[in-house]
Amino acid sequence: MTYSIEKAKDTASQPGTQALQMQSIATLEVPDRPVLAPKVQLVGELKESGFKDRQWLIQRDGQFIQLAELLYRVAEQADGEHTLEEIAASVTEATEWLVSPDNVRQIVQTKLIPMRLVASVDGSVAPRVGGANEDRQRSPLAVNMRMKMISPRIIDPTTRVFQFFYAPPVLIPILVIAAIAHGWLYLVHGLTHSIRDSFYTPGLLLIILVIMLIASVFHEFGHASALRYGGGKVRGMGVGIYLVYPAFYTDVTDSYRLGRWARVRTDLGGFYFSLIFALGVIAFYLVSRQEFLLLIVMLVDLDIIFQIMPFVRFDGYWVLADLTGIPDFFSQIGPFLRSVLPLPAWRGSKLPNLKPWVKAVFVSYIIVTISALTFLLFLTVIYIPTTLMTTWYALLAQNTAFTSALSNRNVLGMVSSVVQELILSLPLWATVYLFYILGRGPLRAIGRWSKLTPKQRIFRALGAVATIALVAFFWIPQLSLVIGPKQRAVDGIPCDRSMYATDHIHVHLAIYVNGKAVLIPAYIGIPSGGNCFYWLHTHQFDGVIHVEAPAERTFTLGQFTDIWAQTMHTSVLTSTNLLGHPLDSHQLVIWISNNGRLAQPYRANLRDLVLQSHEIITIAYDSPQVKPVTYFDWLDSSAGG
Repeated sequence: MTYSIEKAKDTASQPGTQALQMQSIATLEVPDRPVLAPKVQLVGELKESGFKDRQWLIQRDGQFIQLAELLYRVAEQADGEHTLEEIAASVTEATEWLVSPDNVRQIVQTKLIPMRLVASVDGSVAPRVGGANEDRQRSPLAVNMRMKMISPRIIDPTTRVFQFFYAPPVLIPILVIAAIAHGWLYLVHGLTHSIRDSFYTPGLLLIILVIMLIASVFHEFGHASALRYGGGKVRGMGVGIYLVYPAFYTDVTDSYRLGRWARVRTDLGGFYFSLIFALGVIAFYLVSRQEFLLLIVMLVDLDIIFQIMPFVRFDGYWVLADLTGIPDFFSQIGPFLRSVLPLPAWRGSKLPNLKPWVKAVFVSYIIVTISALTFLLFLTVIYIPTTLMTTWYALLAQNTAFTSALSNRNVLGMVSSVVQELILSLPLWATVYLFYILGRGPLRAIGRWSKLTPKQRIFRALGAVATIALVAFFWIPQLSLVIGPKQRAVDGIPCDRSMYATDHIHVHLAIYVNGKAVLIPAYIGIPSGGNCFYWLHTHQFDGVIHVEAPAERTFTLGQFTDIWAQTMHTSVLTSTNLLGHPLDSHQLVIWISNNGRLAQPYRANLRDLVLQSHEIITIAYDSPQVKPVTYFDWLDSSAGG
């Protein structure tokens, strides 16, 4: 769910190649005493990399650039004091190459100046080439729409304290305790009561959401503290959109300076702090005995499992990248394929030679990941109609819930509805942005239509037609399913596309069979897909019947149970049985009550029982020990008051 680590890297040849396409080599003058450009810093060797030859790092504008040793050694001498002859002599002495002043001039002219690492003769920096860099920054597999929220000034004091969690005498006992606590939770205690309390108690899901946001921030401090423990420094934390979801991120680019295992520790730091957070929640549960807290532990664990997946830039991706010593798989796929498939027409930078086992891992990763991402993108595209319509109906339901909460002055209900509407809306806008990024290439191709040859126009036109036909093939059947067949009216009550508030009352229903409470399902009267609403329906599992009709009229319990049977495809109440239990020769007792009023027995036909505002109906089947429900907290329910 969260994207945690941001690493930036350029290859040695990419920026130079693009710059030389814009500016002739002959026009680039080389200074007699080259000097590094502003905001360029020498970092040193890339430690424990997956490349056969040693690779070196230079930092420019906060990003790391990977260089071969020869280029790095020349840049190392570019201090504004050494001449080309002196640089050549120093590089020859420090390396295995025999380097002449002309060699140095060529390296500075064709590589270091275009890459904006060395200043021009007049002290200026070569113009930034936006093409590839812009595409990389706005890649659908990068964090987009970023907003930096926390600066190092705030992060550093916190990580100075939190880094002690990585000391072995602290780390090992915490991991052991976490394993024992999780074993107790899943194997001994269980989560049944936690899930039930969380879903049946209005307002708890909102509290859980807030706590999960806090857990996500704490997760990010795990990465930051691990980097601090290894000797690095975080550049900031923020939020953005990753794929189609809001996500937190932590800029730990400085980890490139560290060794392999320090980088891996930084990658795993989020998981470790998530476990610490889960331990804290379990400890709070042992004190408070609030069951819903244990559901938070399960959600934290599910987030860890989700983040382990290496197919996109989650934590597991960076763990695999740092274990193999390849700084970033996605940005290196093109150069790697060009290095192993030397096709003449495929121009561009190539990746330096990799170690054999690293190359095998990279090939396997490309095959598995590209297949998985292609399949996921395919599913995302073909199910757009279902996603849009389902979200729309969910927003309508939340809007109705907000209106109901507003009329009852239920602040918690209003906040809950607004938050849920935001959560529902964000993936939609993010999906639009994702397809905007993916569609920029085809749109640019259309803009270059006049420059294409007739053969290229025919080929691309056929491709566009085939794509539209394929999308239509999957979309058209979904539209009929999403809109759904018209639901038949039940006892004269139609299933309308919208809900009404002219006649809006709430009734609580409690049913007991053989002494045990029957769970009244949520979404009775709201058929699968949520594309229409019967005037009698439920929203949650709290037993509240919502009567929302366009005009005032009398409704009965029999009409509600018939709608229940229609939408849930089960037998509820007939003249001979109740929920599948025979009525003959069995005790059936019905009470009607209201808050502050004694329960009154009801002896007429159960189906004819009229639903009245804030009435409490108790039905007991073969349950002599059950007492009638005489109080219900309407405010703390889906009724909202």
